Amino acid sequence: MVTFELTETGGGVKLVLTHSQLPSRDELLSVSSLWHTHLGLLGDHLRGVRPRPFWSEFAKVEPLYAALLPAE
Repeated sequence: MVTFELTETGGGVKLVLTHSQLPSRDELLSVSSLWHTHLGLLGDHLRGVRPRPFWSEFAKVEPLYAALLPAE
């Protein structure tokens, strides 16, 4: 299940994305890295800058999540 929460803050909007009920660490790792990358590219668009290449950005983010997520 995926939920999006938008909250108005001082001069902008805060987005909180929650993706739950993932069945394994591998799926959690993949989905977390994918959402992180997609939202980073959305941020690029909103700031009016050229978006980073998706897969090279994903390749940078995935090992960071791997280090953060506990082993099964």
